[in-house]
Amino acid sequence: MKLALITYILLFLTTFNSLSENLAVPFEGQFKEHFSSNVPVSGNVLMGAVYSTATLGNNFFLNIANDVSHVCFKVASIDGTYVSENDYNTASISATDSTILLDYPTKFTKIVNNFSNEQLAPLATTGSCSDQRYQHVLLSSRSDTVESSDVLFMVSSGRSEVFMQLKHNNVRIKANCKRLESGKRTSYDTICKVPAASLVEDKYSAQIVRRKNGRSLPPTKFTIQKSK
Repeated sequence: MKLALITYILLFLTTFNSLSENLAVPFEGQFKEHFSSNVPVSGNVLMGAVYSTATLGNNFFLNIANDVSHVCFKVASIDGTYVSENDYNTASISATDSTILLDYPTKFTKIVNNFSNEQLAPLATTGSCSDQRYQHVLLSSRSDTVESSDVLFMVSSGRSEVFMQLKHNNVRIKANCKRLESGKRTSYDTICKVPAASLVEDKYSAQIVRRKNGRSLPPTKFTIQKSK
């Protein structure tokens, strides 16, 4: 009994230390979020980039490269009722693992937990939230296990057809884009899927093309950055 207790304590301390080393916290300890029935639409085309996972909750994990020191992390619900926007310092993280845990002290835990994979759009980009011009997009998840998952890209279509393609050198990956038809779709209305197993490189150039009334709207271009 005593040996089992000691083993449990050592396992807990090891897990705690590992999480502490991988934990990214908001700049200046400030956490900004908002929940309301009336939320203005952002106007952005790309609203989210996230692994679909079987386990859901209010924890967010981030696939990150070693040279990233500043991350802007935004979250928006599909119905527009919940939004958050926070800058994270990742320069001081000493762990070598490519997946880090974001400190996300939401006051709306139950609300966030109730959103499914397709109803909540996390978007992580390199650099500051005050200067976002579609820099490198990082992939986040709501679980530390992403095997056998898809990568979901949440898109605000503007009532247009959506097409998405990823490219690395001469290899092109076409995303499967589908318009969502049910429920309130204020923040985004289309999801483009790519099998996670197909993203084997650390960088991809991505392009979202929208077509409306027979003409193409200006494309949205960005780079996806991930660890191998």
